[in-house]
Amino acid sequence: MALADHDPVAAQNISQLKEQLSSLSHNDQERFVQKFTQRAQVQALAHVEAAVDEQLRDLENLTEKDLAVFRKRRIKEMRERKDLQEKWKRTGHGTFDEIQSEREFYNEAKKSERVIVLFYTENNQWCTILANVLQKLAFKHYETRFLKMNAEKAQIVCQQLEIRMMPTLILCKNKKIHTQIRGLDRFNPQGLLRLPDVERVFYEMGFLEEQTLNTEAGMQSIRDAFEQADDEDEDSGDLLDL
Repeated sequence: MALADHDPVAAQNISQLKEQLSSLSHNDQERFVQKFTQRAQVQALAHVEAAVDEQLRDLENLTEKDLAVFRKRRIKEMRERKDLQEKWKRTGHGTFDEIQSEREFYNEAKKSERVIVLFYTENNQWCTILANVLQKLAFKHYETRFLKMNAEKAQIVCQQLEIRMMPTLILCKNKKIHTQIRGLDRFNPQGLLRLPDVERVFYEMGFLEEQTLNTEAGMQSIRDAFEQADDEDEDSGDLLDL
């Protein structure tokens, strides 16, 4: 229900505004609407600034007891996160392992909340390049399990999932197959596979908890960890951009 439906004064003001607008020329109406929109934006910004100021005043009024509570809560969150990371490590997170059998594929897909499996064929340069990217993401994102499987050794699975293009990624969430990504166009139609682009796509799809490689500091951390591998990647030319 609109405000004017139960506010006679508002209804009268709206009626008068409509009459004033109808008496204006088309150009004057456009200028009026533009000024009205600008005024509304200014008022909205003022409300946001007021809310921020109120939050800052709340922070200024925090007592030592409040700070101690926040500190205790933060320490608890950090410990829980560390315990979760240790649990992920025990189940293979942080690595980019090979699935050895078709039965193992279905077992691994159910072990973690988020699983990304690369189906590849040997001597396929696009598969090799994507595998290199996934290895780096596995190192950076413990929250997701990254795996790979030779499609030539998984013909039944490929038939069941209708995997025909190489490379293909099978993305599983909550013990169910969520979607497929066939080829590399989803990451970059121009054929230049960039690590931050792949991370961004997975993040937007809900398979990563955060983006860490969209800054120079994040990329440098990967370069430092994979310095030797990056030197080898130079042979791939412009197909891979770190």
